[in-house]
Amino acid sequence: MKMTNREKKLLFILFIVAFGAIYYQFVYLTQQEKIAQKQEELTILNEKINIEKGKIDPNNELEQAYKVINSKDAQVSERFFPFIMQEKLITLLDEMITQTGLEVSSISFSKAEIAEIKKEKEKKEQTSTLLQELVNAYLGRATQNNQASQGDENEEDPTPVQIKKMSATVNFEGTYEQLTDFIKIIEGHSKKILIENIVLAGRDESGEQIAGNMLLNFYAVPKIQVDEEYYKWDYKGKYGRDNPFEPFAGYEYPTNDLSQKNSKTKSSTNNKVQQKKYDFYIGVHPISADIPSVIIGKANDPQAKTYVYADNAEIENVEFRLLQKEDKYYYKYKTQSESYPQDYEASMIEFTPNGRDAVLSIISSKRKDDQDTNGMNLLIVNESDLQLKVDVAYDDPTRPRVMIKREGKVVVN
Repeated sequence: MKMTNREKKLLFILFIVAFGAIYYQFVYLTQQEKIAQKQEELTILNEKINIEKGKIDPNNELEQAYKVINSKDAQVSERFFPFIMQEKLITLLDEMITQTGLEVSSISFSKAEIAEIKKEKEKKEQTSTLLQELVNAYLGRATQNNQASQGDENEEDPTPVQIKKMSATVNFEGTYEQLTDFIKIIEGHSKKILIENIVLAGRDESGEQIAGNMLLNFYAVPKIQVDEEYYKWDYKGKYGRDNPFEPFAGYEYPTNDLSQKNSKTKSSTNNKVQQKKYDFYIGVHPISADIPSVIIGKANDPQAKTYVYADNAEIENVEFRLLQKEDKYYYKYKTQSESYPQDYEASMIEFTPNGRDAVLSIISSKRKDDQDTNGMNLLIVNESDLQLKVDVAYDDPTRPRVMIKREGKVVVN
């Protein structure tokens, strides 16, 4: 049977339609389902990527909060030794004794132990008498007192904090001035050393020479970051002598007159080098650091109660003010997110300068690369008759991280 051209065309069209239907049903729809599935997977992966980017973003709120908490924790633990090392404590005490000229005959150490520190609850003294109880019962106060006492008994004791401790008993003799200098050095040391008790007795009729002993407690708190300075031990030479009882050159046998012996060390005590004392500190760090980019605080604040923080990948605007009312001086400061005091506009904090002038120390840091762009715009307003001296250290010489605008008596070094 011979097909006409019209029939051939219709057959060709039918073939194309059949092929298209088969392709659409078994190929196109299947590929569309796979594409839709892959698009869903891509959307999920993009969401995960955004979440991970948010975690490492320096401007992330969690990252900023972590830096602030980490900085506060480091500042508090900085006041304690990282671990107890008796050799370190011996050299530390030796340096203090040498500075003051105090004569120490012996130092005895206890074993390192775990001590518990907890806040003691105030105990109310019970001075109740039989007559008082009868009066309270008559007035209906007995039930209230019983309930109050039961409530106190039901209160849970605060959980004690465990900390490592070592004690040292120091037997000494010298002048009262040397002893007070020794105590001041202990109190001013960067690590927490507690004088638990001290016993004193006069050595002569004039009262100049005294003798006694004191009990010192050293505390250690483990740190996440290694305190490299504490691990240093530079005593590698040969020390001591073969016969420990052989007198060294220049040794004088002790006499009953201690005043002559102590007068030799008095001049060295008075000639101690006085370090520059600052009233305030500001630290400016790169955003890649583990601590906030800007930290402001009052000097001699080991608990960081006066500190404010900011963690800004760009330029942080900071304001620092000194004020005066009559003969008293005040301060306050703020970043873009925090201030001290909290009620910045209405409040201010009184302080006493360490010297004739107020001194602010700014510790900056050099920039690491071209992407290191964060810094601080500092507005200093001095509304007092004090001169405010500002010492800026370690700033980048080509691209300074610290920019200062000043009003009043302000000198920048």
